[in-house]
Amino acid sequence: MSDVHLDCLHLDNGDARPTLRVTLTDISERKRAERIAEQERLRLQTILRMASDGIHILDADGVLVEANEAFLNMLGYNDTAIGTLRVTDWDVQNSWPVIKELIDDLIARHGKLVFATRHRRSDGGILDVEINASWIEIGARAISTLPRATSPSENNSSICCKKGASSWKVRGWPRKKPTWRNRNSWQA
Repeated sequence: MSDVHLDCLHLDNGDARPTLRVTLTDISERKRAERIAEQERLRLQTILRMASDGIHILDADGVLVEANEAFLNMLGYNDTAIGTLRVTDWDVQNSWPVIKELIDDLIARHGKLVFATRHRRSDGGILDVEINASWIEIGARAISTLPRATSPSENNSSICCKKGASSWKVRGWPRKKPTWRNRNSWQA
């Protein structure tokens, strides 16, 4: 069975007899493509919703264009923050010129970047995080980032970002994974 679109147009040619122009268009391929696109959208939405790590996507101007529930919960926001917040609303360690330089570099290189920073929650609390940022293309260019909460001692390590040919390198980053001790502190 095919999907078709029926278009009828009444033509008034001055005669007493009504005239109709009928056009049938096979839209099966378009409908098939729409079903595939919807399945892919649902698959990606499920991945974002089920991920326990916070995931967010910024545009080239640092505006939050997409975020999963884990990221919004990490910072104490709900989905109304999407499209209204900028990275400078939660990143307390880096100024906009520094962040913009990182974003522009990621876009130019189509690269990846791992670095430590501090995020401000909506309630004013500060959260130490490790950011794993990647350039991806979604319509207009976008930056996808994956923040992971870290212990304060991890951020006290000597962290040095060096611009390399293909990526920024982070030296001295502890590889020991922290464990959750209580709601307000981390234990390495």
